[in-house]
Amino acid sequence: MTTHGATATGAGADKGRLIATWIAQIIPAAIFIFAGVNKFAAPAMLAEGLGVPTALVYLIGVTELAAAALLLIPKFAVLGAGLGVLIMIGALGSHAVKLGWTGDLGGMWWMALIVLAGCIATLALRKGQAQAMIARVKKQA
Repeated sequence: MTTHGATATGAGADKGRLIATWIAQIIPAAIFIFAGVNKFAAPAMLAEGLGVPTALVYLIGVTELAAAALLLIPKFAVLGAGLGVLIMIGALGSHAVKLGWTGDLGGMWWMALIVLAGCIATLALRKGQAQAMIARVKKQA
């Protein structure tokens, strides 16, 4: 009977971890989709605010959409999370240095932090997958 209880607890913990993993992936993916599509809706305005060519805004949008897609495919979720961390470092830096935070009452700041936290959580929850991927890359190098 004790074994059955331990198994049930283990299964429950595994299910909880699976749910947490999907939440950590879906929330950043949804925000990346929203942000990526917006890069195509008003690229000139964002390019002017950042002081960069419009083509770079399109590239950022494509990168955000790619991160979203990767996050939603379990086999590639760690790649999407890693890409997401890099994108969010750039986004937070851009807002801190160029765009500011006042126009949206800090909403972009919080969304960026949520995405960053979700991507970091995905990397932590899929640590084994990330380590295996790094080992494969090292082996090929």
